[in-house]
Order: sequence, then structure tokens, then C-alpha cells
Amino acid sequence: MNAVGPQAVFTSLEQCLVSDFGAEQVRCLIFADTSAIDGAALPQFVGRSSALRAAFAAVVASGQARCGALAPAQAEALFAAAAFSGSAAIMPLVGRRWDGIVVTASADTERYRDDMGTEFLHYLRDVLALVIEPWVKHAP
Repeated sequence: MNAVGPQAVFTSLEQCLVSDFGAEQVRCLIFADTSAIDGAALPQFVGRSSALRAAFAAVVASGQARCGALAPAQAEALFAAAAFSGSAAIMPLVGRRWDGIVVTASADTERYRDDMGTEFLHYLRDVLALVIEPWVKHAP
């Protein structure tokens, strides 16, 4: 919350998820273009028409965080490896005419299980959507 600028927010988010959630890998994909004007490249913004979105369309449409194994298409989209055998927590992000995902992943197949509660992930998702919203480029 104290980070200044979009890249600092994403860096802080990734560091916190690694240290607090025991994640080994964190990926944030925003399916929108950025309006950030600080000149820094923001690799998290992959564009509205990114082919990566298809792998997460059902999760984004549901609006519900989920934990467990990744589908092969999701693993391929995130890690360029369809054979990912660990577990992950997926948070869909939904803003005003944009969406995205945050994924925390672990090689441990039991780290993120489908029977885990997701209430905190939903809270974090809502906060992140509010923080990211000003950096999303909206069509006129």
C-alpha cells in the first residue's frame, strides 16, 4: 500500500506473496494496456487481446479465487511448461473494462489445495483491483 508507482506495487506484491504465502513463483498478468506515464515498461500488462487470457477465461469469468493444480494450458501460459506438477492459487482481478490474474505457485502439490479457504484471496483481489485501476488505459 505504501509503494509508489506501478512497478513498485508489483514488486512489493510479488515479494510479499513469496514471503507470506510460501510461493516459489508469482505471476501477475493484466489483460489491458497501461496508462502509466513514468516511462517504465510494465511486463505485467500483457494487453487486452493477449492469447494468455484464454487459459484463464473461466477463472476470470467466475470471479472466484481457486487453489489446486493448474490446467496444462495455464501452466504453459505462465511458465512455458505444460508439465508443471505443483499447485497454485489463482486470484482473478476484475476492474472497470479490464481483468487479469495473480498466480502464486509452488512445486509442492499440497501447498495450495482445492479445499483451502479463499476469503483472504478475495479481499486481496479487491484491493489490488483498486490499486491497479489508475494505471489501466481506458478507451475514450
